[in-house]
Amino acid sequence: LVVRPENLRMARAGEGRGGLPGTVTFVRPIGPLLEFEVETATSVRLKITSVRARDALPFGLGDAAYVELADPQACTVFAA
Repeated sequence: LVVRPENLRMARAGEGRGGLPGTVTFVRPIGPLLEFEVETATSVRLKITSVRARDALPFGLGDAAYVELADPQACTVFAA
């Protein structure tokens, strides 16, 4: 399964549709974008890119987050 970082989104507990729980391990503002890395309980690291809203950093290092698909249609499945 391949998902581009911009096709993932982060939510706090109770705000999203479930997703994979993890901890924010990397945050980098890049102009109008924010790059995040979230490490799951199984040590999988997921990269997320989102548009920044008015200089807000919705998640900081060490914050708990749930990673969800922003659009399930944007996923690609490759045979192993």
